[in-house]
Amino acid sequence: MANGMRGIKRRGDYLGKTVQVVPHLTDAVQDWIERVAQVPVDETGEKPDVCIIELGGTVGDIESAPFIEALRQLRRRVGKGNFLQIHVSLVPVISGEQKTKPTQAAIRDVRSAGLAPDLVKISYRGLWRERVLMLLGADCLPLSAAPPLSNH
Repeated sequence: MANGMRGIKRRGDYLGKTVQVVPHLTDAVQDWIERVAQVPVDETGEKPDVCIIELGGTVGDIESAPFIEALRQLRRRVGKGNFLQIHVSLVPVISGEQKTKPTQAAIRDVRSAGLAPDLVKISYRGLWRERVLMLLGADCLPLSAAPPLSNH
């Protein structure tokens, strides 16, 4: 992203103005997503119906902030009907008990950053306990539990 923005600046596209994270970097991220979403991915040559973008990292880290803001802006720009956010979270097992606080905190942090998950996908080890669904339900609906993770 940064290399692409340096090239744009060198060409003079910013008209000598200071390049800023918002709006320049966030706009560049959104433009990139919209551009790659149109690229055919198979032999049919047709544009895809869906584009999946993974936003990794930790909400609150300065490194992820421009990307979170870009996705928040993109969701508003393309409309909720054209944007689905799935929050994927591991419910860890500590001392034999599935712990929901990390997932609840992560979703709270994402929401405070302006992104509200449309679906929460939970990964876990061991047997799924209905108590976990009850604890996560209020904060994380709609909720989907993935099959148990393998030990590989």
